[in-house]
Amino acid sequence: GSLVNLLFAMREIFPAPASDRVLFTTSATFDIANVEVFLPLITGGRIIGADREQVHTPRALADLVDRHDVTLVQATPSAWRPLLDALGERPEPRGLTVFTAGEALPADLAAKMLRAGRRVVNGYGPTETTVYATVAEIRDAAGPVPIGRPTPNTEVYVVDEAGRPVPVGVPGELLIGGKGVARGYLGRPELTEERFTAHPFPSYAADGRRARAYRTG
Repeated sequence: GSLVNLLFAMREIFPAPASDRVLFTTSATFDIANVEVFLPLITGGRIIGADREQVHTPRALADLVDRHDVTLVQATPSAWRPLLDALGERPEPRGLTVFTAGEALPADLAAKMLRAGRRVVNGYGPTETTVYATVAEIRDAAGPVPIGRPTPNTEVYVVDEAGRPVPVGVPGELLIGGKGVARGYLGRPELTEERFTAHPFPSYAADGRRARAYRTG
């Protein structure tokens, strides 16, 4: 259910040719590895696997990207910075989709990404909502970089302490609903009760009237 929904959402966001050759660098125990492994399998693309030495050596990883003309790389901003330095800049951007998540994206790094690839996407989502809940297409690096809009079959609300939506511009808690929301924490009912709640707007929920939502805190 949730993983299939994620992959179909990613296929919509990264259709071919973006998913033709996907770099696989992430440990299989990290949730974002699901995108690197399974997305090319459902789009007819190829997985370009990096060995441990290449993963930890930006120059070697950059050589792998260029040698195989990789079209999609997913990494945290911290990992992207040395990789971009190793890739260097070209007169024309590579045919590369730069996908980043896991940390706040600094504006200076976003500007560097825009010069490196043909497309830059910033993602956000906790593990409890099956990897990605929102994505943003980054077209300029002026000001704070947004986390974007909900992925398909996902609902995202900013609410106050009572669970009511707040006006635009007012701080609040991010509440995430949709097909990616987990059932809870295995063997931890108290934490599940604390972090998962009934969907505040079930008539709008992708999962119907018995839907749940995740409180990001």
